[in-house]
Amino acid sequence: MTEAESPDLRDQLVPFIGERAVALLSYALADAAGAESAAEFRDALVAAGEDPDNPQVTEAEQLLIDWARDPSDKSLQQRLAATFNAPLRGLLAEYAAR
Repeated sequence: MTEAESPDLRDQLVPFIGERAVALLSYALADAAGAESAAEFRDALVAAGEDPDNPQVTEAEQLLIDWARDPSDKSLQQRLAATFNAPLRGLLAEYAAR
C-alpha cells in the first residue's frame, strides 16, 4: 500500500514526527518488506533532495528506520517506548502494518 492509499494514518503521523520522518519511515518499511512501492518512496526521497542510501537523520528518525527494518528487536521497542508516547506508538504500529 502506498502513502496515497492510507492518507489518514499518514496525516495523523505528520504533526508528530514530520513529513520527512514519515517519508523515511515509509521507505524503510517498504524496503524491508521488499515491496514494489519501495521504488516510489525512494524516488520521492531523491526528488526531495535526500540520499536514501545515506540519509542524514536525527536520532528519532534513525530509530524509526531501524524499527521499520526490525520491529521485533526488543531494544528498539524499548527505545521506541522511551521516545514516543503510547498513542503515537499505536499510530506507528498501525501505519507499519498497512
